[in-house]
Amino acid sequence: MTNPADPLDTQPQTRSTRSLIASVLAMRIVMDTGNKIFFPYLSVISAGLGTTTVELAKLLSWRNMTALVAPFLGATADKRGYRPVIAACLAFSGVGLLTIFFSQSNTGFLIGILLAALGGAGAGPNIAAYLSHRLRWDKRSQGLGIVEYAWGLASIIGVSLSGYLIGLTSWRMPFLIIGLAAFVFAVIFLRFPPTGRIQSAAEQSEPLWANLRGLFDLGANWRSAWATLAGDTFTRFAGFLLFINFGTWLADDFNLDAVGIAGAVFWLGFADISGSVSVSLLGDRVGKRRSVIGGPILASLFFILLPFWSGGLIIVVVGIFLARSCFEFSIVSYLVLASEQSPQHRGKMLTLRSALSLVSTFASTRLGPQLYEAFGVPGFAWPAAVSLALSAVVAIFFISDQIVTE
Repeated sequence: MTNPADPLDTQPQTRSTRSLIASVLAMRIVMDTGNKIFFPYLSVISAGLGTTTVELAKLLSWRNMTALVAPFLGATADKRGYRPVIAACLAFSGVGLLTIFFSQSNTGFLIGILLAALGGAGAGPNIAAYLSHRLRWDKRSQGLGIVEYAWGLASIIGVSLSGYLIGLTSWRMPFLIIGLAAFVFAVIFLRFPPTGRIQSAAEQSEPLWANLRGLFDLGANWRSAWATLAGDTFTRFAGFLLFINFGTWLADDFNLDAVGIAGAVFWLGFADISGSVSVSLLGDRVGKRRSVIGGPILASLFFILLPFWSGGLIIVVVGIFLARSCFEFSIVSYLVLASEQSPQHRGKMLTLRSALSLVSTFASTRLGPQLYEAFGVPGFAWPAAVSLALSAVVAIFFISDQIVTE
């Protein structure tokens, strides 16, 4: 399949594709650390704030609602350019993370996570859209898959080191470091090479409000595009039911503190890496649509089995490892497929994906701890398995990888 939407650069290439991917990978590792750090250390941060894990989870759930703004940021990036929008969003994340560091109350903490989440909601999907413009379709799984290594490396490097840093200092210190790094990355991204014209001359000349009026218009391939968004959302809901609970699960069953959880997070980061590596190696060969069918089916089986893994910490971590690995393969495969469902509206498509996935994360963050408290591991594992099965059904019956362009 060819990619008819790849534009030409408006300026000569200033850095190779490999170095560009490496730079974005480093950036994503740090920013994903800021996104993931809350989940394994939920009990530690809640104790530091003087609240409960359920109450802290409720506070965290509100950050996902900022994703409703993400499609507007995507439409703006499609019209005005990705680099300035991404740089502004990274700076906004920095403000939020520093606000968390200085917060002295639940209210200050909530303001900080909302600001950081608002920046992340615009930066993440627009970075993927930017890279999609610079990667050929037949190499898209490889390129985006490599960048998604960041999700796993954030656990192996960032989140695990944060646990040791929390043990040496306090839960606040990682937010100071990540917040300052966000400002540095904002400056760096402005120096990245530009994309060529993203929209037509007529679309470029329209006022921004006219583009936003068509925010939910995904073009001629809209049925498959919206099905892709739905399948991705079901998958995300399942994964975050596990993410929000696994740290508390390990702490409850094995009395792990922040340093102990950091050790588990280190090894579980390899689960995320294995999923992304599998996409980068197999996604282009197996096929994008087959990947979003097979991944959720296999993941649902491992989620069903989660409550039956017992006998020690290592066995439980292995069970979580397998479930997370298949989840990561599924979610990265959906990202690749989504990047070409509506080529003329790529920023809009990927920020809509971010908005819907974060709304599902809002639901899983709110429900997950309560389901775990009420029913234990089956309370979140089996609803996650059902959600993954629904993702596979949507992919089988409603998603096409034959791209229709305007």
